[in-house]
Amino acid sequence: MAKDSILARQIHLSALDMQVAAAHAAVIAAQERHRSLLAQRANLRAQICRDKNRLQPALYLPVETLAEIFAYCVAEDTHAIWKLSSVCVDWRIAALEYPRLWCRIIVPTHLPIPDQVRITRLWVERTSTVEGLDIRYRAVEDTTRYSTATFEEIMSTLAAHVARWRHFDLETNLDDCVHICIRLASGSAPNLETFLVRESDAPAARRNRRLLPCKTLTLGPAPNIKHVALYTSAWPTATFLSGLTTLTLVSGRMKRMVDLWGVLDGCPDLERLTLRLPVDHDFDPPGRGRITPLKLGRLHSLSGNVVVLALLPYLLVPLLEVLQMNDVDAFMLMRTLNVLDLRSNPPLHTLRLRNCRLVSGTTGLSLKSIKRLEFYDSEVDDNFFLSLSMPTAGTSSWIRPYRTWALPSLEMVVLRRAHYVREEALRRLVEARNPTTPNAMCPGGAPAVGLPARIKMVDVRDCRRVRPQFAEWIQERLGRVSDRFHIPCSASGEHSCASTAYRPLGAGADSSALLSTNIVHLHLTNDDESSQDQDEELIVQLESDAT
Repeated sequence: MAKDSILARQIHLSALDMQVAAAHAAVIAAQERHRSLLAQRANLRAQICRDKNRLQPALYLPVETLAEIFAYCVAEDTHAIWKLSSVCVDWRIAALEYPRLWCRIIVPTHLPIPDQVRITRLWVERTSTVEGLDIRYRAVEDTTRYSTATFEEIMSTLAAHVARWRHFDLETNLDDCVHICIRLASGSAPNLETFLVRESDAPAARRNRRLLPCKTLTLGPAPNIKHVALYTSAWPTATFLSGLTTLTLVSGRMKRMVDLWGVLDGCPDLERLTLRLPVDHDFDPPGRGRITPLKLGRLHSLSGNVVVLALLPYLLVPLLEVLQMNDVDAFMLMRTLNVLDLRSNPPLHTLRLRNCRLVSGTTGLSLKSIKRLEFYDSEVDDNFFLSLSMPTAGTSSWIRPYRTWALPSLEMVVLRRAHYVREEALRRLVEARNPTTPNAMCPGGAPAVGLPARIKMVDVRDCRRVRPQFAEWIQERLGRVSDRFHIPCSASGEHSCASTAYRPLGAGADSSALLSTNIVHLHLTNDDESSQDQDEELIVQLESDAT
């Protein structure tokens, strides 16, 4: 009995196993069917989306129009072309069919080294044979353990197309990169307009060279070049330094002054000039061989070190507006500027000094056009600002004493990391140049011939002896209304006098208490003796109603 029962149960178990296997197979088939249906649904949805997208008007734009739209995007963001070419197939085709969209190349130094080389090569390949490449390369290294192999590989890829360059800008703090660039950038460059090999503006330490320096510039001819910056001592060997509008030469090695004069003689249309070169006044004076001064009629910005002071006595710069000096003696600077003012009389309105030392007596009285003084990392003594805070004695054609102001057109003062200037000197300067009392007289009662310009801005930062509260005081002090009025001289020799009356405001009074009388034209004839005094002042102050 027991055996029959076990046998029957085994037969039933076998039947159940067969049913389980059949059910499992049905489940697998159902899952496969389910996955197939999901895939069909996804494909159908994708087809519907594609069909809907094809109804968009943007897809019916001609490829030329789409490329023009891309060109505007690339002008705003250089890396936008990579994003646009990854949107869809049509946009990728439009981006790849127009190589001009890829002409602005920026080496991706923020990526790993293999990606830098790969993307740069791909970028150059997509430009095809289009001329007018705009290349920008920033090779700044902060560590002492660096390799120039990657830079040389990328630079070789770029230099192979030097004939198609239009703008090239290399910013680096490595001397090795400079020498590699100078050595590889060779050959004719008919489209080149800008060639900049310059020092990095970032606060990164400069790294000395490990390779042999390149002593010869083989780039050229470049007939269309206008802007050049060379951070190398091989600049005298360049054949393309002529007809420029912007020139920057930086070197630490002594070169002949005749080479520099040759470059300047070939660039009479210079507008911006920067020279940071050593000079030897004993063995190679700047004026040797110069019979007549060189006239740079369009130069409006000049910067550099002591070599600029050495060249200024032999230059005529009638349009010079901005002068920046680094590491120069202030007495020599002011003496040179006085000679420049007498010979060229330029409209110099900005004087920017870096790493200079100024004390009392370094303010040339002939610098009447300067409106902005900027000091960076300079030792500015209090006596310098005190000399600007009071007029100096002199004599007029009437044989009577008068007082005149140094830098009478000064309006803005900028100080950065000037740790020797005191807050009291700046306050005195502002108080003297911005008086609030009418008919202000000079010390000793002597009248001033022409009042100086008002100080409009004093920007002080990172100065140890100037408190942060000075910014609030200067803002409140410069916000006061001046009660000085000048009498301008008209072309016909008559003076027009504008009389303005101020009524002191009492408690509870509003701004309507400020009265202005009608303009009264005073016709004053100029005698021969009094024709020199063209600036007069008329102040009228009314008493309050209570008085």
